[in-house]
Order: sequence, then structure tokens, then C-alpha cells
Amino acid sequence: MQSVKIDVFFSCSFRDEDKEVNDYFIGVCNALDLAPTNVDGGSSKIPPEEAKRQITEAQALIAVCTKRDEMKDGRYHMPQAVHDEISFAFGIGTPVLLFVEDGVVLEGFKQNFGTYSSFERAKILDPAVIEKTVRDIHRLKLDVLGPHQLGTNMGMSDAIAEFVYHSVELKSCGSDYIWEYSTAKKLVFQHESKRRFPFHIWTEAPTDLPDSAPPIEWTCHLKSSSNDIEIFDEVEEHSPRVIRGLLKLLPHPQKDDFIEYETHVASRYLNSVWKDEVNDGQVVHLDDGDYSCVDGLIFTHRTKRAVIEFRFDRKYRLKCENIRTFVASYTSGMDYEVPSEEERAKVTKEDFAGSACVRIEIESPLPGHFYGVAWEPLERPLNDPEKYPDKE
Repeated sequence: MQSVKIDVFFSCSFRDEDKEVNDYFIGVCNALDLAPTNVDGGSSKIPPEEAKRQITEAQALIAVCTKRDEMKDGRYHMPQAVHDEISFAFGIGTPVLLFVEDGVVLEGFKQNFGTYSSFERAKILDPAVIEKTVRDIHRLKLDVLGPHQLGTNMGMSDAIAEFVYHSVELKSCGSDYIWEYSTAKKLVFQHESKRRFPFHIWTEAPTDLPDSAPPIEWTCHLKSSSNDIEIFDEVEEHSPRVIRGLLKLLPHPQKDDFIEYETHVASRYLNSVWKDEVNDGQVVHLDDGDYSCVDGLIFTHRTKRAVIEFRFDRKYRLKCENIRTFVASYTSGMDYEVPSEEERAKVTKEDFAGSACVRIEIESPLPGHFYGVAWEPLERPLNDPEKYPDKE
């Protein structure tokens, strides 16, 4: 399961001989779910405006201070740009972690950065050095997040969702069907937050996809916000099987700021439509048996009120009595059911004009839990596998 991601500015030399060292520290950052950014190259400005902007937006700065100009006593200065970026970050109160190559003089920084780490270029891949690097970067991350932002099952507490409305709908689309997901959400921030938050939609069923399958459709629309906050989606993975990324807010929200936004997702392949699309081993284990299909929502923020609605087109002819609602603890998959949480929810099932509708309403749903439905897909109509009957 991916941990909470934070944004860091990675200050370093751009010389070719330093690339291997930089790649080492960047690799550790990526493994610990830190997202390092930097400008594309050097600049004569001190520091360049783009670097200033990125440092201001970052939650921390990690600087790799490699050797640059040799001094008369045999010691070395660090690159001037790295020196200036450290100074700027320190001046605005951004947390800083320094990795200093042996022989580099820290000058005026030493008294301010007592926890800096030294390294020898030839030994960075030694197990003891890797362990210390991981520990130092992980400690920085914990210090930046603090206990209130660690993203455990208590949820991301930098913001509270006033409401979450989520719909999952299987809709008729010509001679076929399509899955559409729509979500409306309002976040109110409890304190300043530079944090991005994740979105992740994936195919619940390992359906064999045709070569022509398009990527999952995705849109994100800001409805309203305070202080002219804008929302930007940073897509990290996008395919017919998954879309995953982070939502970034600029300017950074302050205490009592809010954003209200909507997302829309569409794909034919988010779940199996017909039974012959179910692969061997495609099963979800629930307390009353196994199911081939599940869908629902996992909450990442603490939420005051949530409504989740599932609709199956009347042409599909699935009945409400064959749809099972459940709540389960979720990490990398379904862990175990939580019947007491489902009992708290108001669950409504109705066949509305032939469409199967299931609605889950709940106050203060648990973050890190999956609120959803399970069912068995229907047999594909035998009279014409390419067309679907329109009879009741």
C-alpha cells in the first residue's frame, strides 16, 4: 500500500559527474514516497525564480552538497546554486536536510543544521550507508507530516470532507454498456496544507481487455473555492486498467479554506459486465460466500456525510435482491468485513422503473474502509451476443 506522499525540492549539482550520486538519493526518495522536483538546469540568478517558486511550494528541501571549487586548504565549496537554494529555504522556514560530501565546507550552515549527514562518494552503496540514508530521509518525512498527517486509518486530517456524493452506474451505450463513476466532494482545511492527495481508479476485475481498449476517461472540475484556489491533476499512471495520480492545490490552502470539486470516470472495463468475462480466480471473499464483482468507495479524508449510489441499467435486468452491500477494512485489498459499520449505514434498495438502485448513506464513514456492493454478473443473452434485449 502506498504511503503518504510529500513534495520535496531536490537541490543538487547538474554536472554529469554528479549524476550517479543524485540518482542514488532520488531513488531513496522515490522508494519512501517523496516526490523530488527541481529546475531543469542552472541559472545566473540567485536563486532562479523558478527554483524559488518550487521551494516555496515544497514541504521540505533535500540538498546534496557535492564538491565544486577547491579551496587553498584542500577543502571544497558546494555548488553556488545549492548554497543559495539552502539559504532561501531556511529563510522561509522550509525544513531542510543536507547530505554533504566529505571535504565540503558547510560554512554558515553548520550551526543551523546539526543533523546533516556526510557521505563518501565511493561508499554510497554500502549497506550501512543505505540504511542511514533511508533513516534520515524517513525521519525528515515524519517530521514534515507530523502525527496529524500520517494518513493512517484515521484519515488525512489536514482537511475534512463536509460531504462526499459518489455514484456508480452501468449505463446502456448503443449495443453495449459502459461504467460511469461521478463524485462530488467538499473539503474544508483545518490548517495550512502543502499536501497533494491521491486519486486512484482501477479495474476491480482482471478482465481480458481487447487491444483496442482506450484508457479510462477522467475529468476533474473545480466548482468553487476560497481564495481563488485552483486544482490540478497530476496523472502518474493512465491505461485501460488504471488511472492514478495526485491532486494539487494552488495557492496552498490555509486554515478554513475550502474547495468543492467533481470528478467523472468512464470505461467499459471497470468491472465485468457478463459472466463469460469473469476470469478464473476472479473472486472476492465475503462472510457469506464468494463474489465475482465488487465496486464501491474508499474514504481517504475524514468525512461528515457520504452518499454512495449504485445503478444498473434496466436493460441489464439485474435485481436488487442479488446485490450484496458490505463494509470492509481495506489496505492493499479487502481485509475483513465490519458488520457493525454496515449496521450504522442507511441502506436502501429499490427497482426503480426496472433499474436496480442501491443507496448507502452514512454519517462519519471510516477512512481506510471500503463501502460497496458485490454481485454476480449475468449470462450474456444467447439470442444475439452483440445486441441486448429491450424487453421487461
